[in-house]
Amino acid sequence: MNVSPVYKLLLFLSIALITLTQSACISGYTSVSDISYHAEQSYPVEERENMMAIDLRATDENENENENENKRIVDVLLDNVKDYPKICNSDDFIFETEVAEYVLLSAQYNNTSSEHYFTAQYRLKDNSVGTDSVVSLTFCSTKEDCHKIIKNFLDGYSMDEVYASYLEVGDLALGGSNRVDFVRGNVYISVEGLHDLEIDTLAKEIDQQILKIISDQ
Repeated sequence: MNVSPVYKLLLFLSIALITLTQSACISGYTSVSDISYHAEQSYPVEERENMMAIDLRATDENENENENENKRIVDVLLDNVKDYPKICNSDDFIFETEVAEYVLLSAQYNNTSSEHYFTAQYRLKDNSVGTDSVVSLTFCSTKEDCHKIIKNFLDGYSMDEVYASYLEVGDLALGGSNRVDFVRGNVYISVEGLHDLEIDTLAKEIDQQILKIISDQ
């Protein structure tokens, strides 16, 4: 059968287009094990959305990483959290009297030999009465001890699938704009807004305060 040159050209272009499309799809996929977990800089939007879309309770399926076999996604992510130059001791941290649009109402320091647990109540500057947000900090001896707390918190969720928070705080965060629990270095942080108050700015300020300490800035 004689095939015209034009037909041959069209066939070649079609095959080339299909090949390029498949290659682009493969190279555009990012496994959770390939996500760089650098705490001092924000993720590119694509990587953060990719991370948020992965069930933290699922098993990592990256066949090229044998050490991750049968590990949960949350374990893979936390294993890749970098070490900081310092740890944050309870003596290093003081609640700021003003944080973003909040003012400090009261703070409690439980600093015994067995537990280092701080809590604080904040209110909005334009609110004359009442508490608008509660912040809790747990200071652990090591980053790994801190990670155990957030993994236990994750295991307490009743839903089958749990995803990382979209809030850009901590080394790993769970929750949303009204309450977020996260870890930063050796510190476990919980920030809760009362009466459906959004607390993203407060959480970020607390996170940055701890980050400065453990980054030795």
